[in-house]
Amino acid sequence: MSHNPAEHTANMSSKDRDTVSAVLRSNAARRTLLQLMEPFARLVNAVAGWGVVFKIRLLLFFCVIAPTLVSMVLLESHPRELHVFLAVVLVVSIILFAPLANAVSYLLIRKELRDIEQFCMRLKQGDYAASFALPHETDDEHELNVLKRNLNWMAHVISRRVSRLHAALEGAHEDRNRYESLSNIDPLTNLANRRRFETRLTELAHEAAITRRPLALMFIDCDRFKLVNDTLGHQAGDMLLEDLAAIIRRNVREYIDLPFRYGGDEFGVVCVGMTAEQAAEAAERIRESFSMTQKTDVTISVGVAGFTPSSRSFDPKSVAELVRTADKAAYRAKALGGNRVIVAPQSPAL
Repeated sequence: MSHNPAEHTANMSSKDRDTVSAVLRSNAARRTLLQLMEPFARLVNAVAGWGVVFKIRLLLFFCVIAPTLVSMVLLESHPRELHVFLAVVLVVSIILFAPLANAVSYLLIRKELRDIEQFCMRLKQGDYAASFALPHETDDEHELNVLKRNLNWMAHVISRRVSRLHAALEGAHEDRNRYESLSNIDPLTNLANRRRFETRLTELAHEAAITRRPLALMFIDCDRFKLVNDTLGHQAGDMLLEDLAAIIRRNVREYIDLPFRYGGDEFGVVCVGMTAEQAAEAAERIRESFSMTQKTDVTISVGVAGFTPSSRSFDPKSVAELVRTADKAAYRAKALGGNRVIVAPQSPAL
């Protein structure tokens, strides 16, 4: 396809060429008119920027004093022409009454009011950097410049207060996140606490029902932990709990499973997408690692329970049943002598 302008013009009809020529002439005339109007527009903007009192004086001079002076001169030198002059002035005044009224109102006040309105609209839209370009302040400054200067100061004050408010809101948001995190974390082990576990378990059980994926829960209970506190002191007991928490964290999947401290010397893990048998393998690794690192007689008993959803409906009662089942399995392991993993029968499906 050819993109040559000359070839394209040659292929056009005579009517199309006339239309294009008329459009080009119209655009050229519009550009010429804009060029001619540009000095006048600059003059109008310059006059509009003068003080109101000065503009009123200038208006009175041209509308009252100048015609009166011309009339007095004509009355002395050409009395007959005075009637013609007055008639011309009257006719021109009648014809140009409305345009002159609009122009005078624009030059005197409307442009100032429009600038103030645009300034207020920018503030309303949140642009607090808006300001009027003003000359240096003087003692005899007219009222509109004083008003604009006060509006500039108001925008500056609003901008500072909004900045402080945003900073305060960001700080409050950070504080809320920090306090929310602290309320969900066990301070000794940095694992999820019981509150976080109960909330997150319900969410994960709901997700398991929707995705039809299995979910498992293990409860971990320390055997003979009270003996450590009684013989070695609570600080040694706290160190033991910290060691156990670190071992649990190393043997579960980060950002997938949820290790938590249930309270005291009881811990647990929510295993996402794992059956009870698969969770039992992870529990066995935790048990062996803890036994190998301990110099005391403390061991752990682990109970594991799980379910595989049979439908997409969610029953909150099944979550409570899962917790009870895993807890009973842990107590059974403890009753059998401890240091073992017990897998409970399949929990009712969600």
